[in-house]
This record gives sequence, structure tokens and C-alpha cells, in this order.
Amino acid sequence: MGGAAIKKCRSFTTRRDRISAVFAPHMPLYYLDDEVHTEDIKRANVSWKIIMDGKNTSQFMIARESPIFFHTSILTWFFDTFYEKMFEICPETRSYFSGVSMATQGKLVAGVISSALGMLRDPIRLRKKLTAMTEKHNGKGIKSVYYGYMGTALFYALKHVLGSEFDDHTARSWVKIFSFLLSIIIPVVVNYETNNSRKNQSAATVAPSFASHIKYFALNMKCPLHKSPQTSDYHHVIDTEVNE
Repeated sequence: MGGAAIKKCRSFTTRRDRISAVFAPHMPLYYLDDEVHTEDIKRANVSWKIIMDGKNTSQFMIARESPIFFHTSILTWFFDTFYEKMFEICPETRSYFSGVSMATQGKLVAGVISSALGMLRDPIRLRKKLTAMTEKHNGKGIKSVYYGYMGTALFYALKHVLGSEFDDHTARSWVKIFSFLLSIIIPVVVNYETNNSRKNQSAATVAPSFASHIKYFALNMKCPLHKSPQTSDYHHVIDTEVNE
């Protein structure tokens, strides 16, 4: 018999229908509208397990030879790299972590990634959890563009610490999976931002003296939308130079 066909996650097949023209412009350039297959989930979980299990990859062994390398595990190296890249891409996000233990925050991020990967085969439950989390972050002022930056930082950190373990097939699987998560998250945030914008416009009409201030904050976002070099190819985003 021929090779078995890759089993598709049935609930992922309608994702294209969920991304309307309203939300598409808010997606980062690495966003893929491809279906997520069981093989993609497997690749992502295998690579993520390396990090969570603290396996000393060849990349980690090389890095630890440096006298300035202080990480005791690949996990701490991962989340430190993740946040360093996130703050580099969008410095304004650093203010959200003032007075917060980055070690604790890093473990929380690792937990969120593990949970998301674990729920990919249960999309209904995953959608419910992600929606609730996103709504909670909406109240903290987290912008839709931040989630796109988060993906860029995630892909960079994975490649940085996994090295050859993060091959092209694994990289594409991660991009497809994170794109699926964005297909749930971004509409929630954009709807919230749109509703807030309408409220601000109403407030400006009632109190004209505040109109100029509302316009200022609406038009002067500190971080421009991150774009890869004139392409939507995911590889240009994740294949970033990792040697400082």
C-alpha cells in the first residue's frame, strides 16, 4: 500500500472563511492561511519538547562556551531571547513588564505555548480559552499589532536556541500554527479597538476640546507594523541572523 495520507485536523479547514477583508490587513506578513495538519502539530510538539525537557542541543552547547553566557537551561535561554527580540522589535511593550519578574513571566509564556499546542486537537476549547485570554488583555491596552510582533519574536527565539533542530519544515509548521492562533486572536482585538475608536469619536463630538488629544493618540502609535523585506515569505522573518 502507498504511504498513508496526512490526517487533517477537521476543525481547521474553515479558517479561510473566518478571516474577512476587515481583519486581513491586521495580519503580519508571515501569516499563512494554510490548513494545520496533524504532522504540523507533531513537528511543533517535538521541537517544543526539546526546550521544555531542557535538552542540551548543539546550539546550546556552543553558546555556553562563551564566558558571557549565563543561562543554565535552554528554557531560560529561550524566553530571555524571546523577550529581548520582542523589546527590540517594539520597545513600547517593555513598559508592560515594569516591576515584573521576567523569569516568572517567561515560565508563564512557556506554559501558554504548551497549553496552546496541547489544545490544537480541540479547536473549540482552544478558541474559548484564547478568546477569554485576549479579552482580558484588551483591558490592559494590548494592541492587535503586538500579537504579530509576538510571532516574529517566537520564531526568532525558536531558531536561536534550537539551531538545526528548527529546520524549514518545522519552521513552516510553527508559522501555520501561530497563524491559526492569530485567526482567533486578531478579530477579538480589532473589534475591541474599533468599538473603542467609535466611543472616542463620540466623546470628541460631545467634548470638542479633547478632540485634538484623541486624534494625537490615535495617530501616533509608537511601533509601526513590522514588515519583512518586501515579501510575505515566512522564511524571511524566521531566518533572522542570530549571531549578535
